[in-house]
Amino acid sequence: NDSGASSVTGVSEWDYNSELAEMVGSKLKLPYKVYSVYKGTGYVTAMRWLARKLKEDNVDTAVELHFNAATPKATGHEWLYWHTSEKGRLLSRALRDSFEDSFPMFKSCGIKGRKKGDRGAYFLRATSMPACIAEPFFGTCASPDWDLATNNKQGIATAIAEGLSLYTEISERW
Repeated sequence: NDSGASSVTGVSEWDYNSELAEMVGSKLKLPYKVYSVYKGTGYVTAMRWLARKLKEDNVDTAVELHFNAATPKATGHEWLYWHTSEKGRLLSRALRDSFEDSFPMFKSCGIKGRKKGDRGAYFLRATSMPACIAEPFFGTCASPDWDLATNNKQGIATAIAEGLSLYTEISERW
């Protein structure tokens, strides 16, 4: 029942990313699954359920789509991973690199390892596969972030799909 943060125009993370997830999937040359319903009474129980479900379904990589929310001047993209997961770090780097290649003019806040107690850390820690929380823009920043998000949604989807393909190619050699 949590639709996440809201953009400057009132669009929720849930509404924006529900469409974005399908757009990313349509661009992938890999099998994928979108999990749009999490069972649980709160964040921790929902993430426990999701981690079990991902494992049951033999998912090998997980990306949770979000967008950041902060002050109206906060801008940029960032990619979060569990701090001890080398493959999670590699996944985050591949997504960041693809996004930077697609939008070189857009501020990169980099990749960031998350530890216990950090926001979003439970999802990253609970999954048994490499995972990343994608924060490709600040929905609370009208320009350039929200403008990019609304005017280049296909480009964002392409960048994420290409980052996933890059990660798959690299990780297969690992």
